[in-house]
Amino acid sequence: MFVRLFFCSFVRLFAGDFGQILPPQLKSLQLSNNLIATLPSSLGLHQHLEKLYLNNNKIDSIPETYLVMARLEILHLQYNQIDVLPTLEILENATTTKTTTSIIQRLNLSYNRIHDIPVEWFVVRDNNTTLFPKLNVFSLHGNLLGGVPIESVQEIRNYYQLDLLVRKFKPLIKIVLMGDENRG
Repeated sequence: MFVRLFFCSFVRLFAGDFGQILPPQLKSLQLSNNLIATLPSSLGLHQHLEKLYLNNNKIDSIPETYLVMARLEILHLQYNQIDVLPTLEILENATTTKTTTSIIQRLNLSYNRIHDIPVEWFVVRDNNTTLFPKLNVFSLHGNLLGGVPIESVQEIRNYYQLDLLVRKFKPLIKIVLMGDENRG
C-alpha cells in the first residue's frame, strides 16, 4: 500500500503519534513538494514503511528515528534546508534497541545546506559493520560540503554510487565513485 500526498501545500504533519495512525500495511509514503518544515519523530516508529519521499519541502533537520526505521530502504530528502546530520551518539540515544544499524539502501540528501558528513556514519564499528551496511546509493551533491571524512574513505568507496560535491579547496569538485556492481 502507498500514499501520495504531494503538491498539497502541507505546512506540517499531524503532531501527535503520526507513525501510529498510518495503516500498518503502508509501505511507501510520498510527501514531496509540500511546505513541510518539521517532521514528527513518531513517523520513525512506523514498523512497515519501506520508502519515504520527503523531497522538495522546507525540512531543516532529520529526526534521528528516520535513519534507523525497522524496514526503511529508501529515504529521499533532497531539496530541503537540512544543514546538520545526526551523529551516531544522537542516533543511539534515539533508538530503543542496543544496535544502531540502518537498512537504508538509497539515501538522497542532495541540494540541502549540509557542510559535514559525520565521520562515524561510515567508520567500521566493533561488530564489523557501519551505520549503513546496506547503503549502495548515497547522494549529497548540491550541498556545501567542506570535505569527505578521510577516516571513512575506505568504506565509502565500496558503494555502488556515491555522488558528492566538495568545495573545500576549489570552488567546485564533483566526485562520482562507482563501486562493485555486485554489492548493490
